[in-house]
Amino acid sequence: MTNKELEKILEGIIIQGRVGLKLPSEATLMKKYQINRTTIRNTLKQLIGKNMIYSVQGKGYFTLNRAFWSKPLPFKEKYDNAVNKLYVVNVSLDLYFIETYQCLNKDFMSFIKVRYQNNKIRKYSIIWVNKTILKNLNFKDCKDSLLSYISSRNIVLINDLNYLRCELSNAYDEKFLQVSSKTYLPKKYSITFSEYHEVVQCSKETYQPELFEFYKVNYF
Repeated sequence: MTNKELEKILEGIIIQGRVGLKLPSEATLMKKYQINRTTIRNTLKQLIGKNMIYSVQGKGYFTLNRAFWSKPLPFKEKYDNAVNKLYVVNVSLDLYFIETYQCLNKDFMSFIKVRYQNNKIRKYSIIWVNKTILKNLNFKDCKDSLLSYISSRNIVLINDLNYLRCELSNAYDEKFLQVSSKTYLPKKYSITFSEYHEVVQCSKETYQPELFEFYKVNYF
């Protein structure tokens, strides 16, 4: 069995499991799949690199909060009974991206993606894409995974940075999440670069507070 084959098996376990699930031990994997320890450890390192799992010395490997996975896995594959809805909007680029990465508002177009699970809104994202790079963009092609769509356009992505913070709710939060104006909400800012260090897309993802899984291992 190759690294890729084992990685696919373990990703299946991670996707179907809950946050904090302990993966099978190295000894168990060796016996079950007739694979050597070096291959197993290399595969686990790859999953750690994708922020899908973390290790605790002497205890094993555990799954991380899905919000931090760097693997461009569509929302519908991460969660059961999940549905995406897409809205084309005209939202100015968030100041965080303008001030931190010197992005220009005129270079970006926007849309909102709402994620439902079991007919309830779990989170929504305001997404800005660089129209000077992604020309003739069909928003519907981005419905499941924008990063997968970008890759299909033969654009090489080299980095995806995430930044988390809690903020007071705004008008969009009140509309989509139906929260009050004085509610603090977890928000994830993401930005993706091309191999030429251009900003390809950036987004601001907001979660229902009770559905955001906060684990200190993600932060410390």
